[in-house]
Amino acid sequence: MTKPEPPVHRYQITDYPELSKVWDLVRSLSIVPDDLDMDTYQQHIEQPKLVDTRAEIEALPTAERIAYEYATCEQDQRSPKTIHRPLRRLQDKNGVVKIGPGMDREPRKQLKQLLAEFFGQPILESGNYLYPPGGFKEWHTNMASVPGWRMYIVNKSTEGKSFFRYVDPHSMTLQTVWDETGQINIFRLAPDYPFWHAVASIDAYRWSKGFVIPDNWRDRLIG
Repeated sequence: MTKPEPPVHRYQITDYPELSKVWDLVRSLSIVPDDLDMDTYQQHIEQPKLVDTRAEIEALPTAERIAYEYATCEQDQRSPKTIHRPLRRLQDKNGVVKIGPGMDREPRKQLKQLLAEFFGQPILESGNYLYPPGGFKEWHTNMASVPGWRMYIVNKSTEGKSFFRYVDPHSMTLQTVWDETGQINIFRLAPDYPFWHAVASIDAYRWSKGFVIPDNWRDRLIG
């Protein structure tokens, strides 16, 4: 029997000298926004509804979470979200701090260009996030997002722990990937492929830069 492909492919960016400039840019863009007040942030994630949502990550998605996700994705497909200005740092339903779009436009444009040159095809940015200590992203699937492969480059503070967690679609078990500085996580998203995943920081500052990458990404990362 052929062994199924792992749902998450992991790499270390420092193993690829061609990505050294990418990694330099990612680190330079790993900032704590000046307008992020940590006392306000702590009050935000300590709201009872967010405490409960964070606790959900410790187990498989509940029936209520699954129903909510499918309903939300269906609504998004009918009426795509628009980008709101000015940018809202904090999200009502999780502990993610958004640090884009609109900030550091030129270095982020350069980052995209470097990755396009590496993969030999255009690249789309799909996320620019900060998870302070206690921060999290709830269980979700991104089924309504642009389909294809996602690559997230992770940077984090030296002290502290954070993780990427997912439901293995083959065994339906929880899998936890503890973050390392310079880690690359790659996984596929599609409307017919509900890949459940979540993120949490225990006591670290965790940054993740996300991109939609071409289907032939293995040609460059595996060779």
